[in-house]
Amino acid sequence: MSRAELGLGLKADALNNANIACSIFQKEIEKYKIDTVLNTDFAIALVIKGNALAENGKFDEALLTYNEAEAIYFRRYDTNYKKMDDINYLLSQGAKVACISKNAFWKKHFYDQLINNFDKNHPRVKEVENICLKSGI
Repeated sequence: MSRAELGLGLKADALNNANIACSIFQKEIEKYKIDTVLNTDFAIALVIKGNALAENGKFDEALLTYNEAEAIYFRRYDTNYKKMDDINYLLSQGAKVACISKNAFWKKHFYDQLINNFDKNHPRVKEVENICLKSGI
């Protein structure tokens, strides 16, 4: 629902519903440690939450949220990490937000992962490059 709300420009509602979705998975984190969670539904919820945070101008929090999702995906997919479109999307979102917020650390992190794991001619890679170029980072 949060993705649809973002598409409709309902930024606050999207963030609220993303927080609700993530809180559902909180029980899993409390039962297990975050560094052992493999639930990709939780990773998807974190990406959507990151998107909503970014749309609300909370760039640093968004980047940390994307990083949490990336860790889950990496543990879950291991050697198939670079074959998953969800990961391509996550890395491109992280890189875009890093460029928009002019955060060189996170830009290097997400962008490097993106180009090291996916085709440099992928449309999302090109989109990130254009945004970063316009942002001057």
